[in-house]
Amino acid sequence: MKLIATAKIDGPEAKGNIELYELDGVKKVVFTDGFWVAPGAPDVTLALTEDQNGKVLTTNIDIGRYYYKKPNDNIVITPKIDIETHHTFLVYCKKFTAHFGHGRFVIR
Repeated sequence: MKLIATAKIDGPEAKGNIELYELDGVKKVVFTDGFWVAPGAPDVTLALTEDQNGKVLTTNIDIGRYYYKKPNDNIVITPKIDIETHHTFLVYCKKFTAHFGHGRFVIR
């Protein structure tokens, strides 16, 4: 697998680093050690957005859920999603439309 981008996630309820790898056209998000999301939110969702400020918008592309018991699971990004356009990784509570944290991908 080849490292193609990284992002530093920062916000009031989510912090840490993620790495984006690619193998045979498949992109996977990997959470690094120490990635943290405040416990207790009922519907923690991971998304990609064009908004560099990480706003929770209807145009965001949801890519998966964050599970506290298995935070290091790989999240697959479909090949149709262009990370140069949807360049910001967002962590938010979908149920309450609450921003937890975000970070912009740095392409390697």
